[in-house]
Amino acid sequence: MSNVEEIKMNYPFVSVILPVYNGERYIKKCLESLMNQSYPKDKYEVIVIDNGSSDSTVEILKTITNSQIQVLYESKRGSYAARNTGVSHSEGEILAFIDSDCVADNNWLMLGVYNLKLINNQGVIGGRVEFFSDITNSWGVFDTATFLNQEKAVKSGTAVTANLFVPKEIFLKIGLFDDELQSGGDVEWTKRCKDKGYILKYCSEVLVYHPVRSSFKELSKKCFRVGYGNGQILRKNKRFYAIIKPSVSIPVIKKFRNISRQFKTKEQCLILRLVGVVIIMQIINYYGKLKGFYNLQYPEKFD
Repeated sequence: MSNVEEIKMNYPFVSVILPVYNGERYIKKCLESLMNQSYPKDKYEVIVIDNGSSDSTVEILKTITNSQIQVLYESKRGSYAARNTGVSHSEGEILAFIDSDCVADNNWLMLGVYNLKLINNQGVIGGRVEFFSDITNSWGVFDTATFLNQEKAVKSGTAVTANLFVPKEIFLKIGLFDDELQSGGDVEWTKRCKDKGYILKYCSEVLVYHPVRSSFKELSKKCFRVGYGNGQILRKNKRFYAIIKPSVSIPVIKKFRNISRQFKTKEQCLILRLVGVVIIMQIINYYGKLKGFYNLQYPEKFD
């Protein structure tokens, strides 16, 4: 829907749920994008939930004076515990989920609510997550080829909370996120939603931007967390046999080749580097899966 001004509707009140942990690098940009929405300012609130940040995130949040933004604190570890806290304090008819390192398109709220209206508010809208920073190395290539493919997720019957819209009434019927999970809580929740017969729709025009993880440190934390959450889910569902399967898919070489054209490095050299990245990230992911499966303590180095 490109002509936003032609949308005729009664604007429902929206609660934007925004968990943050050590988000000093991007939280200001995220909040600025949320304050610059085309949606009527008196028709939405932004609920920020700090999840025990140890950087300057708390100090940044203390400087907020905008009455649309409410800042909460959740001590229980995990973004899904933080999201549940946000939902419990929300006043909106619609819940809009976004991550603290994302930047929302100006029409994000407008088009998210509009697309919910198109399905008569009988389900979930999963919007597109586009990478906004340059891909400068093989770590970044792996990241963009592997994570946050909302279209692929929706086709498989799930969606990610980096860009998700759902009527609050439906959310409460399905139940809260599993707050024990460190990753994969959005997958687990949307599967419950789908199993209850609700619609799960992908909308490319409902858009947020996400930075590329372009370092070993950033990518290893992501892969470990995904593995840990996957191990937790396997344990809860008693799917012991699935422990041997990778929880981070290996990107296809064809996609690597398409991205490699941006680099001066010869394609063969880049592919060799990427093979190394894939092997390293699979090992870290599997280490996380074992930790989660056996309910072992989450290592501080992957915080």
